[in-house]
Amino acid sequence: MGMATKYISRVADENGHIHWSDEENSVWQELITRQLKCVENKACDEYKLGSKLLNLPHDRIPQLAEVSKVLKETTGWQCEPVPALIGFGAFFKLLSEKKFPVATFIRSREEFDYLLNKVSDLDDLRKFEVADIMELVEQAQALGLHPAKFPAKEINNVS
Repeated sequence: MGMATKYISRVADENGHIHWSDEENSVWQELITRQLKCVENKACDEYKLGSKLLNLPHDRIPQLAEVSKVLKETTGWQCEPVPALIGFGAFFKLLSEKKFPVATFIRSREEFDYLLNKVSDLDDLRKFEVADIMELVEQAQALGLHPAKFPAKEINNVS
């Protein structure tokens, strides 16, 4: 059974560029402006560093290649364009390959709170520790192991 959503991911052109409408870029501009105001004087140093390194544009939706370049240089991860919804198997397979699934659509203004969480996800990925933990979890799951069932002592010995 397929998954249903009202959103349809945009397909990149032959150069990997997604052509966003003026309206979509306007929604992004409102989103990023609001997000930065929300975290000003509240975010931890790692979040601030991640935001600074990502250097997301404020006037347009960033292209995945721009974000991937920074992620690849700092963590070895990259963005991978996906349809609006993907199954758990595809999701975890991409994570095991250090690819962060990104649906290439922007939600409506009415859904900003959800979007704020997604922007935070990318900043979290920039942190080496989060990226490394995600990779370990996905490798364990690929081997049929469930990290939540590991004794705490064993998790602390993972390097």
